[in-house]
Amino acid sequence: DASARSNIVSPDPVDTIEHAWVGDGYPLGANKATAQSYRRRIERDVEERTSIGVTVVCNDEQMREEDVVADLYGLRDLLTFDIEVHYDLSRDQLVQVLETPTDFLHYIGHVEERGMQCSDGYLDVTSLDAEVAPDAFLLNACRSYEQGQALIDRGSYGGVVTLAEVGNAAATELGRTLARLLNCGFTLRSSLSILKDEYMTAYRYTVLGDGGMTLCHADSGAPVVSEIESVSEDTIRLFLRYYPSESYGMGSLIIPLLEGVSQYYLSPRRIGPFEVSRSDLSEFFGLEIQPVLVDGKIHWSDDLDLKRLVTDR
Repeated sequence: DASARSNIVSPDPVDTIEHAWVGDGYPLGANKATAQSYRRRIERDVEERTSIGVTVVCNDEQMREEDVVADLYGLRDLLTFDIEVHYDLSRDQLVQVLETPTDFLHYIGHVEERGMQCSDGYLDVTSLDAEVAPDAFLLNACRSYEQGQALIDRGSYGGVVTLAEVGNAAATELGRTLARLLNCGFTLRSSLSILKDEYMTAYRYTVLGDGGMTLCHADSGAPVVSEIESVSEDTIRLFLRYYPSESYGMGSLIIPLLEGVSQYYLSPRRIGPFEVSRSDLSEFFGLEIQPVLVDGKIHWSDDLDLKRLVTDR
């Protein structure tokens, strides 16, 4: 409605890796941080886990293509993911899912003023009296911020929601990329920041609550995005953008595992440029799966053909 939409704000652009908003309204392209969410992080009990739970709910026949995100979670050699996929849930079934503990809930469907779409109507999370159990979530549906805020108010730590209409195709592609970023150890807030490099629709998304939530840790500890600036027959020129994580917060020291690099850098930040051979970069990419920016497009280190990259240029 008009009153709810008037609460959407557009913060001034900032030249930082992450952007948090402390104040009234729901910010476009930033993290709506609250004191309550940070208190919850401090009070949160850290449990030993043998697996990471991901629950995917697809309540929209037209967005079935996005249910492949279930295959994108868990692409890690040293981690076990417990993934559940549900289709066309009723209101009672969705309530049951919301009351079941899971590390991450990925909802695919429609959200209206009446609530989250179900097979027998709509579930309005604001009407629930009980607490919800998902630690974090993505509500990949149009204008899902009020339902997302209701999840935060009822026990979730953080989540990604939309502030405006988002087309099915755009939402599907963004949802897939977000799943892979979370799988690489990026925080909710960092993931949204990276998505804005390629997807204009990412500015219609925001992070609620604790934007520092992660689904898992990066293999190297500090999540990184490689930016390939130029390519020649002999060398590849690249920059590295390191992002904060639970184990490598602001002011951490990092050193890229690249041939000939012996200098430490403060993280998070963008460092470089580095001139590396194709074989050295291939070895670097083999250390862990990471996003790679090429001409402003997000690729993935495990399926990027460096030899073809040279010939294409």
